Amino acid sequence: MTARAAHQMRRTSRWRRARPMSHGAVATAYLHRSADLPARTAALLGHPADEARYRRIVEGARVAWQCEYLSDDGTVTPDTQVTLVRALAFGLVLAPLRTRTADRLAALIRAAGTHLSIGFLSTGLLLPVLAETGHLGLTYELLRQATAPSWLTATPAACEAGYRRFVIARRPGGGLSSASARHESPHGLIASQCHLHDGEFTLTTRIPPGTEAEIRLPGADTVTAGPGTHTYTIDMCHEDS
Repeated sequence: MTARAAHQMRRTSRWRRARPMSHGAVATAYLHRSADLPARTAALLGHPADEARYRRIVEGARVAWQCEYLSDDGTVTPDTQVTLVRALAFGLVLAPLRTRTADRLAALIRAAGTHLSIGFLSTGLLLPVLAETGHLGLTYELLRQATAPSWLTATPAACEAGYRRFVIARRPGGGLSSASARHESPHGLIASQCHLHDGEFTLTTRIPPGTEAEIRLPGADTVTAGPGTHTYTIDMCHEDS
């Protein structure tokens, strides 16, 4: 893949891993991982026969993966962030070659403008792998990256406390004549209570100090409410219930 094609893939696919992808590399890596976990569990529980059975699967998967995707000099194929992350996290690359593999992972991240280019299965593995293989500085740079794809692009209003603004949207129906809900937010109690009687819908809300609520009334306009207690009454005779 050329640098231009890789850049375009990152720009358009965001969190999805960049191609090429080898299904064999993925399946064999997860076979190794899936057998390694019960092998360790069996060892902790004192079941040597089960441990030995799963260890045979672990070793077979590791050897098969290494024969197909790992060269003698530590080069991993396909040469992608996600393949290298899995190889390091799952123990598929052993100690003599781990440093080279980790350095290559760091280089790929740098080449991507200090951005991740992996799928959701490996996202949680990336930062621990970098930190454990001597790339702590890059770990923090990647964590604090503010341009996509990155973790911080998901929180553009990170400095604003939760529940500063919220929505109350009651939808009467289903034969229910009343309902209520309450939540203790960082700013105080948020509460709403509604009644439906003889075609008249009544909604009472409680908005805590320092907040603002968007009240979506059934069959009516949306209103914005500040702190305090507010009551709204709507004729539902001509509304579907």
